[in-house]
Amino acid sequence: MTRSIHKLSARAVATLRKPGRHSDGGGLYLSISSNARTTRRRWVFLYNWRGKVREMGLGSVDIVPLARARQLAADARVDVAAGGDPIEERKAARKATQGKKTFGEVADALIEAKGAAWRNPKHRAQWVMTLTIHAAPLRSLAVDEIDTEAVLCAPPPVALQVGNRIAAPWANRGGAGCCTRERIHPRPPSQSGPLARPSRCSPS
Repeated sequence: MTRSIHKLSARAVATLRKPGRHSDGGGLYLSISSNARTTRRRWVFLYNWRGKVREMGLGSVDIVPLARARQLAADARVDVAAGGDPIEERKAARKATQGKKTFGEVADALIEAKGAAWRNPKHRAQWVMTLTIHAAPLRSLAVDEIDTEAVLCAPPPVALQVGNRIAAPWANRGGAGCCTRERIHPRPPSQSGPLARPSRCSPS
């Protein structure tokens, strides 16, 4: 039986270089274009909006892993099903935080800046996984809005890794007023036991 979604394997994503759109299903495509100097590989989501096909960019394959791209496409499909336009909704969200860097923007910049230093592919994959998939609930928030409670409302892997990786984008951001690791550390290292989720968190 032919799959309708999740057609691409992780290996295919890593190795495909043929120009064109390679479907993962559900409107998600790995789009590859090339010229004499470079090959561009990125995720796009295609959908019908008022009789026209629109293309929504979801980010570079080097930054957005397959699992994250699938989640972004799934979120966009929900928007379309509800009568919304994912591109316009994303523009509105960006306008609401205009002038402020989001955690996702700073995290992606960190990955780009440190990419050359990560010689071990596994180490790079761990950072990308933490800052894109595990930290997905934080990515749309303005950096200055993220505190201990915001981190604890995210999935457990985020809170457990916050001291090492989630705090890194603030250090990379630099400048006065930059958030510190202490501000978002969920508990002192001497404490043990499960992390308590704040009352403001939505039910999981």
